[in-house]
Amino acid sequence: MEIRYSHYCITVTDLEKSKDFYQLLNFSEERRFYREELKTNILYMVNPEGLKLEIIHPDAPKRIEGTAKVPLKRPFEENLSYVGYQHAGFTTTDIEDAYSSLKKGGVEIAGEIKTGKISRYFFCWDPDGNLIEIIQYFV
Repeated sequence: MEIRYSHYCITVTDLEKSKDFYQLLNFSEERRFYREELKTNILYMVNPEGLKLEIIHPDAPKRIEGTAKVPLKRPFEENLSYVGYQHAGFTTTDIEDAYSSLKKGGVEIAGEIKTGKISRYFFCWDPDGNLIEIIQYFV
């Protein structure tokens, strides 16, 4: 049996804002449709490496306590002690360019570029407060 990664799925409050954000991360629209029985718009986006993102936008989106922006915009290092989703990570070959491009694009950046043992990285938030890591590995 072979099992491979398929996609990452998020529910958003504003489909077009989210689409614009993920286009800054090099995703493009693959397909879009409405599921009447779910009262939900679904947008699939894909990047050049084939990574797929499924963006769900219900007619009446709801926030569940404990999801987006929780733990409440603490530094990443403090978030690690909380059980559950931490962040989605995207690689780049030029961390400085990625940082400045996203900042110029109006993305909320969570601090400066940091240097770790295996990479340089920074964090930002998508329009719904989901934490995103941009990382450039040393090798």
